[in-house]
Amino acid sequence: MLAALLGSSLFAGHIAVTPLTAPESALIAIGVTFLVRVLAILFNWQTKAVRPWFTGHGKESTMSDDEARKQEQERGDHKE
Repeated sequence: MLAALLGSSLFAGHIAVTPLTAPESALIAIGVTFLVRVLAILFNWQTKAVRPWFTGHGKESTMSDDEARKQEQERGDHKE
């Protein structure tokens, strides 16, 4: 999600600020987005869930991943 936001922002910035054409700016944005996504996979970069913020159900959880998995298993909504 963040890689796509970065890529689209980069594209819009290139169009507005540089003399590059749209296809050239698109290729640069695609390349940067791809590189960021590959790095995120390789280094296991993850963001925190924003679900509690969107739904308004309680405060953001500070439990560990193991505690969250255990809670999901207890509720029956654990997905493998």
